[in-house]
Amino acid sequence: MACWHASSRRSSRNTYLNRQSEIYRRQGVELSRATLGRWSGAVSELLEPIWDLLRQYVLMPGKVHTDDIPVPVQEPGSGKTRTGRLWVYVRDDRNAGSPLPPAVWFAYSPDRKGVHPQQHLAGYSGILQADAYGGYNALYEEGRITEAACMVHARRKIHDVHVRIPTDITTEALKRIGELYAIEADIRGSPAAERLTVRKSRTLPLMQSLYGWIQEQMDSQILSLYAKGMTTREIVATFKEMYDADVSPALISKVTDAVKEQVIEWQNRPLESLYPIVYLDCIVVKVRHNGSVINKAVFLALGINTEGQKELLGMWIAENEGAKFWLNVLTELKNRGLQDILIACVDGLKGFPDAINSVYPQTHIQLCIIHMVRNSLKYVSWKDYKGVTSGLKAVYQSPTEDGALQALEDFAGLWDDKYPQISKSWLAHWENLNTFFGYPPDIRKAIYTTNAIESLNSVIRQAIKKRKAFPTDDSVRKVIYLAIQSASKKWSMPIQNWRLAMSRFIIEFGDRIDGHL
Repeated sequence: MACWHASSRRSSRNTYLNRQSEIYRRQGVELSRATLGRWSGAVSELLEPIWDLLRQYVLMPGKVHTDDIPVPVQEPGSGKTRTGRLWVYVRDDRNAGSPLPPAVWFAYSPDRKGVHPQQHLAGYSGILQADAYGGYNALYEEGRITEAACMVHARRKIHDVHVRIPTDITTEALKRIGELYAIEADIRGSPAAERLTVRKSRTLPLMQSLYGWIQEQMDSQILSLYAKGMTTREIVATFKEMYDADVSPALISKVTDAVKEQVIEWQNRPLESLYPIVYLDCIVVKVRHNGSVINKAVFLALGINTEGQKELLGMWIAENEGAKFWLNVLTELKNRGLQDILIACVDGLKGFPDAINSVYPQTHIQLCIIHMVRNSLKYVSWKDYKGVTSGLKAVYQSPTEDGALQALEDFAGLWDDKYPQISKSWLAHWENLNTFFGYPPDIRKAIYTTNAIESLNSVIRQAIKKRKAFPTDDSVRKVIYLAIQSASKKWSMPIQNWRLAMSRFIIEFGDRIDGHL
C-alpha cells in the first residue's frame, strides 16, 4: 500500500520524491528518496502486464489517435533536467457508435526521434490520426498504415496565430474549419454508412474549397514575401516563425516559377498607342554568371498615359547600358502598339536622343530633371542637402530659360566653393535641358513633380537590397515584376494637376493627339 501511495502521489499530484520524503519525515516516518524511487520502480514492474495488455488492445487493427507530450526528466546524479517525450496512443470509437470501451496507452522515450513511434507501431495496421510530425512518414510509406490528418492540430496553429495577431485570413480559416466541426457534431454517434454519406455530400465540398483557399493564401503570401526581396531561405524561416509551418524550398520555387509565364505575358502585352511622357532609365543589379558575380543593367520604360496614370511598359536585362540596346527596346515598344511619345525623359547617355528619334522622329527629348537633381546631390553633405536642393529647384522651376540661367549663376556663386561640379554639370548638359523651358508651366510640372521614376526605383531597390546577388536573370525578372505589381496597386490615381497638363498637351501637340483620345 505504501508503494502505491508513493507512486500515486508522484503521478496524480505531481509531488516529487524529495518533497514526499520531507512530508513523511514531518509525520515521523523516515523514507529516503532512493527508497521511494525503488518503490515506484517496483510499482511500474507490477503494472507492466496491464501496460502490455493496454498496448495490445489500443494497437489492434482499426483506428488510433496519437500525440506526444514533452516531459521534464531529471538526469541521475547530475541534478540537471532534460526533456523527454511521452507518446500517447488513444483508441476511442464511441463517436462512431462503437460499443468498445476507450483506452489510452503511454510510451516514454528520451527524445522525439521518429524511430520511437515507428517502433511503437511496428505491428499496427489501420488508420493513424496524427499531426504532421515527419517521424510518422515512414509508417505511411509501408502501406499498412493510412494517414488521417488531425484537424485539431491544424486548427490549433491557426488559432494560436489568431490569438496573437487576428487577421482576415485567420478569421476566415477558423470560420471554414468551424463549419466542418458543425457537420461532425450533427453526425456524431450515427451509423458509419450514414456518416460516410454526409461526409461525401457536405464535408468533401467544404474540404476541397478549404484546401484550394489555403493554397491560394500560401501562394499569395510566398509571392508577397518574394516581392519584398526575401530569399527562399528567409521565406522558409518566416513561415516557421509566424505560422509554425514547414514550407519547403521546392514549394517556394514552384510558386515563384509560376510567375515566369505572367512575366512573359506582361512583357509582351499590347500597349496604348500614345503616352505623353515616357521615362527611360536603368538600375544595376548583381547576378551570378559562370561562377562569378557581375553587374547587369535592368532597363525600365515608365509611361504616363493619357489619363495621367503611371504604367511600367517593360523591363529588359543586359550587361551594359548603351544607345544601341535602347534602340532595340524602343523598337519593341513600337511593335507592341506604342505609336507616339510626346516627351521622352532620359539620362545623359551618349547617342540616346538619336536612338529615340530613329524610332519616334517627332518625340521631344528632355534630359530628365530628376536624374540631374539626383546626380547633383550624390556627394552633398546632409547639412547642405536642403540648401542645395532649394537652389536647384529655383533653376528648374524658373518660368523662363533666362531666369533659370540667372538662378544657376546665383547657385554657382553660393555653392561652387564646396561643390563646383554641380553647376558645371548643369551647364554642360544645358543643351538637352533648355528645351524644358519651351513647355508651358503645366507640362513642366507634370514632368518634374511626378517623381515617377524615383518612386519606381525606390520600390525596386527595396525589393533587391537584401540580395547580395541573384542566381539568374529570371530571378531578377520575378522579383522586380512582383514588386512592381504590388506597388502599382497604388498607381490608380492620376498624377497631380494632370487635367491642366493634358489640356496643355492638346494645345501644344494637338494634331498628334487627336487620333489617340
